[in-house]
Amino acid sequence: MKNQNTHILLSSLLIAAIGFSIPVHAALTDIANGPLVSSTNTVKPNILFLLDDSGSMGWDRMSPDTLQNTNDDTNYCYENAAYNGVYYDPAITYTLPVDSTGVDYPNANFTAAKNDGFCTGSCSTSDLRSNFRYGGSNSNSLGPTQAFYYRYNGASAPAKGVCYPNTSYTKVLISAGTSEAQNFANWYSYYRTRILSMKSAVGLAFKDIDDSYRVGFDVISNWNNASLKQHITDFDDATKNNWYTSVYGVDPSGATPLRMALAKAGRIFAGKSGVDPMQYSCQPNFTILTTDGLWNEDITPKQIDGTTDIGNQDGTADRPMFDGATASSANPPSNAISAYMSDNGHKMALGLSRSNPDFRRCYNLGANAYFCRGSGSDNPVVNQSSVTDASGTTWYLVSSVSGGANCITNRTAFGRGYSTSYGACPSTTGVTGGSSNSLADVAMYYYQTDLRTPALNNCAGTPVPPANKKYPLCTSDNPDPSNNVPRDATNIYLNSFQHMVTFTLGLGVNGTLQYSSDYLGGGSADYNAIKAGTKDWPTPVRNDPTTVDDLWHAAVNGRGQYFSAQDSASLVSALGAAIRGINDLTGAASAASVSSLKPTSGDNYVYAAAYNSGDWSGDMLQYTIDPDTAAVSADASWAAQALLDTKVAASSDTRTIYTYDSGGTNNLKPFLYANLTATEKTYFDNKASAFTQYSGLSAASKDDANSGNNLVNYLRGQTNNEDNKLLYRNRSHVLGDMVNAQPTYVHQPQFSYVDANYAAFKAAPRNAMVYVGGNDGMLHAFDATAGDE
Repeated sequence: MKNQNTHILLSSLLIAAIGFSIPVHAALTDIANGPLVSSTNTVKPNILFLLDDSGSMGWDRMSPDTLQNTNDDTNYCYENAAYNGVYYDPAITYTLPVDSTGVDYPNANFTAAKNDGFCTGSCSTSDLRSNFRYGGSNSNSLGPTQAFYYRYNGASAPAKGVCYPNTSYTKVLISAGTSEAQNFANWYSYYRTRILSMKSAVGLAFKDIDDSYRVGFDVISNWNNASLKQHITDFDDATKNNWYTSVYGVDPSGATPLRMALAKAGRIFAGKSGVDPMQYSCQPNFTILTTDGLWNEDITPKQIDGTTDIGNQDGTADRPMFDGATASSANPPSNAISAYMSDNGHKMALGLSRSNPDFRRCYNLGANAYFCRGSGSDNPVVNQSSVTDASGTTWYLVSSVSGGANCITNRTAFGRGYSTSYGACPSTTGVTGGSSNSLADVAMYYYQTDLRTPALNNCAGTPVPPANKKYPLCTSDNPDPSNNVPRDATNIYLNSFQHMVTFTLGLGVNGTLQYSSDYLGGGSADYNAIKAGTKDWPTPVRNDPTTVDDLWHAAVNGRGQYFSAQDSASLVSALGAAIRGINDLTGAASAASVSSLKPTSGDNYVYAAAYNSGDWSGDMLQYTIDPDTAAVSADASWAAQALLDTKVAASSDTRTIYTYDSGGTNNLKPFLYANLTATEKTYFDNKASAFTQYSGLSAASKDDANSGNNLVNYLRGQTNNEDNKLLYRNRSHVLGDMVNAQPTYVHQPQFSYVDANYAAFKAAPRNAMVYVGGNDGMLHAFDATAGDE
């Protein structure tokens, strides 16, 4: 298996490097469009798409005042897209949905438009010249009439979500044969209701997803069925066809059991329900949960065992995950080995220990005290007494100090040197605030809980074709080397054990908090306040707008991202952003070089060139090798990406970049626009028309984008013309990706040839350097000691 975890990859490369001495030859770096890795050896992320199929998804109205259908309401704003986000918008050209092969669905027929554009077989149609109906049913709707919409006639554009007086609108009739008739017909058949908009958006969002992913599908009403509508497997042509058929065939009805559906998704990834999707221990797992409503189920979501309530999972978490719970505790008596305290009604064992007994189950309280727990079938194997709360969560008292009153030594509980203890405990005390069993608690539980452990009896992965080999997902070792899911600290995506990441999308719903699509970048005042501690997440109440806040909170706890779509255009954009978010978290790989084939102290480094296909950024990292054990360090000594980012600003940089010059010193000259010849300048002048964003730029911006000087400065890493200006592609980092590029370490030669003058050549002083080619068009030279470019 090719493991996407850098540390494991480096270990494998190190073994190969020590075992073989291979001559190094010069080679050109391939400028590839994608990672050149073998599909049979690549770990594919698992993605489960959860679609809300509740009755409200069939509605044709998406406005802020109510969730009901338009029906025969006389307010004209309901037929204006600025107020009713799902109504026809003349400013939008409605994109045709696609089939599983990416081929467009046919244009709708204005005189015989399908009432459901995804219908197959015998389908009902409407003649939009005279039989346009809009509302909950044909017996209670606007029409039959000629196709129409209301145009706002105010002096400025209408504010989103504001219903103006009827006098502010002018009725616009649409006739067959006009340029607008086709667009209206396509909206009618493919976007007229929430579910039609969702189907069209989903099909477009997953169009480019291929068999480099494993994708499944389910609807929220299916929460009580162990299986998914489409189980998670390689997204090949046949699977993709079945997947699209399932999505496009959804018929909405019923309630909105979001919590139960998300909990089922977590159990799927734990191998406790349906077809087990996990093949490798390093395989990331994602769920995208979409909904147009407020969760309203009475049943309580469950943990992995299927019987224990989820409980409060974020009451002791850091912000912004923290749900606002306030815990009080009774301090243990000084002569007691152990005690327990209460947090939101959950009794947690407090043990005295000189070090953390188990980093997966124990939380450091300081002063050599830890909370250590097991839950359900994940309990450590012990026979002694323990503390179990009302929800069934068992908390074990752990101490490295044995022999006290009622203390029983049992080293099997958490490993060598620790003992399970129990004894007289003080009374628990009360708590206030926070919430239990919320959607956010479900997302938090399945993110922070190891989904694969020997105690769960789910360590064997699902067979991997063609040999149908099963790879181990967990072991009984502590720490468990199988806890190797790739991590990304910049996204607070830190857990290396098997877990589920949750993305959520709300369609046409608003909570009590002010949302911004840029909330992660500081665009939401409420989210900023939650992070700062001046505001808490609202306690969600069933069938209340606070459950929309809970939907947002769930994405934060699940370390994904929340999206809110108020119309069909933003829905397509939001689903695409969710897919890109998954790419950002999974699209990473690397190659490596070592400083010595025989590592010794001071010359024991491995250099990894990495890339992320989510944003096409690169990195060069230095790790150390233990000369005695050949083990590679867990943390990098330096990372060139971060160092290089400090060398650039909006309109300046301190980088040293050269380009070829036949007459210059060493045939080089500084890479600056002013230094280029007239011919060389033509390589950069007036080239912006090839950019996808070019057509949407203003005339002035097009001139700026076509400036050769601006383009050269952009290539140097200056950011002034990306970001908000959008002249060029936004970059997360300056250093480009290194696809199919092997770093080369150059220092003092390691050979001892007897050729004339070779000894002097070998002894000559030189800095240790690492060279690697990048898809940013440059050969990068990094100081091997400090990482500076």
